[in-house]
Amino acid sequence: MRKHLYLLVLLIFSFSLNAFELQVSVTNETCPGNGNLQFSITGQAPNAIISYSVYLLPNTTTPVVTTNNSNVNVQVAGNYLVVASQLVNGITTTDEVNVIVLSSYINPQIGLSGQPIICGTDGVITVNGVSGNLVNYQLLSGPVTSSYQSSNSFSGLPAGSYVVRAIDNCGNTDIASITLNVATLNLTIADAEIGSNAIQDCDLVDVTHTINGTIQSNYYPLTIQTTFQLPGGGTSVSNQVVTSGNEFELQVPVNAQNVSLGYTIQITTACGNQIVDSSNVISAQFDVVAIDKQETCGVLEATFTISNGKPP
Repeated sequence: MRKHLYLLVLLIFSFSLNAFELQVSVTNETCPGNGNLQFSITGQAPNAIISYSVYLLPNTTTPVVTTNNSNVNVQVAGNYLVVASQLVNGITTTDEVNVIVLSSYINPQIGLSGQPIICGTDGVITVNGVSGNLVNYQLLSGPVTSSYQSSNSFSGLPAGSYVVRAIDNCGNTDIASITLNVATLNLTIADAEIGSNAIQDCDLVDVTHTINGTIQSNYYPLTIQTTFQLPGGGTSVSNQVVTSGNEFELQVPVNAQNVSLGYTIQITTACGNQIVDSSNVISAQFDVVAIDKQETCGVLEATFTISNGKPP
């Protein structure tokens, strides 16, 4: 009778151990290292000691963690083997479950676009999110720097090289660099226009130049410096300021004896931008054209047209 009772108790105990079962709930990774495994046991024997070993497959030899806790953070997404062990009266039983921890995390990556400086400090840098969940942006280095801001645009910047950093919702960052240059002026200086009576003095020729292109309002005033290469050697420099319009006049120091003279025009805007044209050549030759007209009674009349000259 006692033997039968012992067998009955052993059978019940074995059945209790065999009912031991592990369940694992998975929280997938949204940021690096925030994946989570939660363990629960059914059929646990009274006074049993439960432990868990977590393996990152294909390694089933060395666990990434061994714990008595029922909640474990995993550092990387992947395939895991979880082994639960129950120790009762020196007897260990196990159950195991394979789970997959997925990751929806995307590494941050940024690109930059820039608006060149037109005048002083009107440069702009825009951060373009190539990938990731970006939340804040910073001018890390450059002529000016900034703390983190939620806007992906930085304005009011001077010319120079910048390093920009962006941070995502997980605290990870990406950096990129860009150089803001002073914008090239889309302006040109047209050839000189010489009027029919350009020579108003014996050694000066009046000419007009037109600036082609759109002149921004903040470009004014324009400082115009003209350097003349004199026929006898040496130079002569004249300066003037233009506050509006796209034309300016010059008095070129050349006489009417068919002497050509070259000169360079340098235009500087109020913003410091410059255009230079060294291709200017003036040759103001004195010319007289007579137009005959036969009148009655043997009297001949003539009309004279003077170009690039003035009567005595």
